[in-house]
Amino acid sequence: MKTKRSHSYFTRLLVLCLAVMLLLFGLQTWLFFRYSSEQFQSYTDDTAQKAAVSIQRDVDTYFSNLDKRLDIIYQYPEFLGNLNNDSNLRYERPALNLLTQTTWFQELKGIYVYNNDHYLKSVYQRAKYDSLPDLYAKDDESTEQLRTYLGAGKDRVRVLLCVDKEGKAFLRLVKRLYQRMGTVECGYLVCDLTNAALEQIVLSAPCTQDQYVWLSGTDGTQQYLSPTRNDNVLSLMSLRAAGSDATTVKGGRFFQTDASSFGLSTSLFTDEAQLRTSTQQLLVVLGQIVGVTVLLFLLFGIISSRQVNRRMRGLLRTTQAIGEGHTQERFAVQRYDEIGILCEGFNDMLDRLEVSTLKEARMRSALEEARYRALQSQVNPHFLYNTLDNIGAIAEMQNCIIVGDMCRSLSKLQRYSIQTDMDSKSVMLREELQQVDDYLFIIGVRMQGEVLIERHIEDDVLDTLMPRLSLQPLVENAIRHGLRNKRGEKRLSIEAVADGDDVMIAITDNGDGDEVVEIQKIISGELVKDNDQHTSIGLRNIHERVCMLFGADYGLTAERIDGLTRIALRLPRKEES
Repeated sequence: MKTKRSHSYFTRLLVLCLAVMLLLFGLQTWLFFRYSSEQFQSYTDDTAQKAAVSIQRDVDTYFSNLDKRLDIIYQYPEFLGNLNNDSNLRYERPALNLLTQTTWFQELKGIYVYNNDHYLKSVYQRAKYDSLPDLYAKDDESTEQLRTYLGAGKDRVRVLLCVDKEGKAFLRLVKRLYQRMGTVECGYLVCDLTNAALEQIVLSAPCTQDQYVWLSGTDGTQQYLSPTRNDNVLSLMSLRAAGSDATTVKGGRFFQTDASSFGLSTSLFTDEAQLRTSTQQLLVVLGQIVGVTVLLFLLFGIISSRQVNRRMRGLLRTTQAIGEGHTQERFAVQRYDEIGILCEGFNDMLDRLEVSTLKEARMRSALEEARYRALQSQVNPHFLYNTLDNIGAIAEMQNCIIVGDMCRSLSKLQRYSIQTDMDSKSVMLREELQQVDDYLFIIGVRMQGEVLIERHIEDDVLDTLMPRLSLQPLVENAIRHGLRNKRGEKRLSIEAVADGDDVMIAITDNGDGDEVVEIQKIISGELVKDNDQHTSIGLRNIHERVCMLFGADYGLTAERIDGLTRIALRLPRKEES
């Protein structure tokens, strides 16, 4: 039943998404046809006006930068001061060096500098540009435009739209030159350029393929800039050149910006008939895209729905099996997508839960065993203490001092291990060292001083807190296992020093070290020796208690260094408040 409901849900979701998409596509198409005429006209007018303004701004920026650069190159005081005297001052070479560094040098055809008497004082021409260096020697239409501008007024700079003798359009920037802080006119400069830069501006402008651009000068001249020709545009240009105020030809619309400070305005013509044809073709393509999109969406939805349903049914089966107690079951990760990541997360969670359960069971078993041993060791403890004390007293009365001391040390060991406040988690290091001293005294008597004991204990760490009964088992392990088969001198070192914010307690022996690997496995929980459960459980118990109290960064480590076996216990440097 659950699987069937899941399948129905995804099917309904697929149908709903498909219906919404078809509705939205239909509504969009209807609105487009319904309001296309008004929106179309408004959009084309707005984009055309913006395109014309953008082109005009870029053209003005181009000529403004050109004007500023010419100021830098030719506003040379000595040069300007000698324009109107008889000295034959030439400035071609220094000027050429500066011109070659400009961004518009490749468009430059020639630069001419005249004084107030229209006498040519300096000239630079591109190779094979013109055989006549003096513009007034040509006496063509462009020269007449120059004379008209110079005689018409006092505009500081003007751009003329000219045509050369071969019928090619070019640009002519005429700039008056001043000296004495711009108060005295001393001549003028003529800069001829190709219109390649302006054509590039038009290509970069936000124009459509149905919009055409040309420049108009204040003197009625025009210059076409768009890369493609249009008969309607050429007809409109001819009408306006003849003095007509026509703004439309055969359904097209005309836009023109105001004249700039350089005497230029940008004209833009939109051929609406051609634009409508393109729009109709766009609608046909849009319909085809909608149809193909719907088919692809439907196909993709069916395939995806089947795959998702199949994987969801697998998830439901695995979930039911885990709920029935089959905890070894895991979700199958087929692909690393959202569902795959979800399955992998569940698998990791189940693995961690299983490991945590095993750890909890193991710790519960160890705790039960420890409780059992504690109960066994507490059988009539006072009778045992009193008996040991009586034996010690009798031994002293009989002058057996060693026997008496052994009895007292053994009594202290037993009292420490099963005293009533054993439930407290931590004791100070000095208490643990006192218990170790009692243990070593008994061992020293039994082994007749075979083991040489070395101590290195820093006073600053004696008040460090640590779990009860954590140090004596480490010393006992070193003597029972590390030094058991050692021949010759047997040495045992007990060290407790500060290590930054931690305390490092190390038990080192010079035994053979055969037990190091086993100790490492015992600490990690990989091994429990059946023939010596007391020692193996004790070491593991110490490590787990330290980790539980202080974190995983603390606990036991075992290693073999320079022929010595070293078991280290790392603790945080905490003292009893």
